[in-house]
Amino acid sequence: PAARYRRGRRARQRRERRRSPEHLGVAAGRPSGLLVMGLAVGVMVATMAWDYITNPLGNPNPLAVIAVSLTTMAAKGRPDQLNLGILWLGLGTVLVATLVAVAEMAADDVKERAAAWWARSLGVVAGVSLGTGGGYALVHAARLTPGVNTASLIYGYALVLLAFWSALAWAMYRAGDQPQRASRGAWAYAYPLLIVVALLAVNAANLRVVHADVLYKHGLKFDEQGDWDSAIGYYQRAIDLTPREDFYYLFLGRALLERGKLEVDPAPRQMLFEEALSALNRARALNPLNTDHTANLARLYRTWAELAADTVEREAHLRQALTYYEAATTLSPHNAQLFNEWGLVYFHLGELDAALAIYDRSLDLDRAFPQTYILRSDAYIAREDWPMVIEECRRAVELEPGLVQGWSAMGYSYSRMEDWENAIAANLQVHALAPDDYNTLKNLAILYDRVQQPSEAMAYAELAIAAAPEHERATMETFLQDLREQHGEASS
Repeated sequence: PAARYRRGRRARQRRERRRSPEHLGVAAGRPSGLLVMGLAVGVMVATMAWDYITNPLGNPNPLAVIAVSLTTMAAKGRPDQLNLGILWLGLGTVLVATLVAVAEMAADDVKERAAAWWARSLGVVAGVSLGTGGGYALVHAARLTPGVNTASLIYGYALVLLAFWSALAWAMYRAGDQPQRASRGAWAYAYPLLIVVALLAVNAANLRVVHADVLYKHGLKFDEQGDWDSAIGYYQRAIDLTPREDFYYLFLGRALLERGKLEVDPAPRQMLFEEALSALNRARALNPLNTDHTANLARLYRTWAELAADTVEREAHLRQALTYYEAATTLSPHNAQLFNEWGLVYFHLGELDAALAIYDRSLDLDRAFPQTYILRSDAYIAREDWPMVIEECRRAVELEPGLVQGWSAMGYSYSRMEDWENAIAANLQVHALAPDDYNTLKNLAILYDRVQQPSEAMAYAELAIAAAPEHERATMETFLQDLREQHGEASS
């Protein structure tokens, strides 16, 4: 019995040792919650630095950049105007956050805290927060040089946040209770490797995606400005980071297509179109149910055909476009715009009946779409069916009274029918909408001459001369001179 008692006592002692504070890792000298609080406030300081520190003056001194950002209106173009609002906001945030953090720690402890503890705790939290957040502010200010890559700045900020959260996780882990077997022995050697693996996983799954999106949006700005070369570069870099994002291939293909349109030399244009084709095919392969990818392939071939010098090549590209438009309208059978584009390809092939049949399908979907009536009028113009042109254009301008193309086609059709009064009325509508359009002014001058109104004819001829391109001006000047010679009394 005595032996069993001694064995039971030793077992109880082992259990008590495993529960002791020293064994659980909270012995004196371990990192405390002050470090956790300091890092948390440091994240706030770093974020404020990212938001409010700018360098519109291109100052190379990071301290000067911070000072100007916190004390002036330089960000709004007024560097000479004093403004301490941001400075007080930053100091107030650090002060309040530090006080709240330390007070929260004191509230969790039953022990009464002396003044020395408060001073030391406030100093540690403020020092850690200003040291970490302020350190990032200096680095960020130093990187704000003229021409800096915005994507690089954003990526750097994301990495700093990752570093903060990693440090916070470590500090919180060290400040808590850990069993001995989880923090010592063979497992301790695995932690650094696990951290590296976790960082690589975060970079692959999160940071690379964020970086790619930043690059894409940066490219989109150049896209909107028509700077296709820069846009292409950013889209390609986004694809390098996330090669399975079909959206980036779509915009890359579009930018390559637009850049190809600007190329005069057929060889580079062919190369750009082939690169666009490769990008759009890749986008479609990644997401075959996205109608945009198929429609963009159709548009690529249609544009390719419009710029082709060889008639055989032109027809081949148009036939290929028909195939993709048929597939696109199968994916999106209620998209009237796609049917209109499909019909336009038949129009370019000269197959007017097929074009009108496709336009009819578009009208079945949307009878309030003015573009459809304009496209139908183009087909009737090709047939020289002027009453039908007028009918289609009238429907278009009823839906959209400011549609210049509709009024212009009506004016042309009336003139072909020698209905001069209605032709003048239609052209006056165009003139009201586009007062400086040279062709409209020229048409009005000619039409008024037809109806024997020389004063109006000469007035519009003078306006046409003022608006005429250089190669047309001499012709209009001769026309005006002839009018004056024929109707000298009208010009007196």
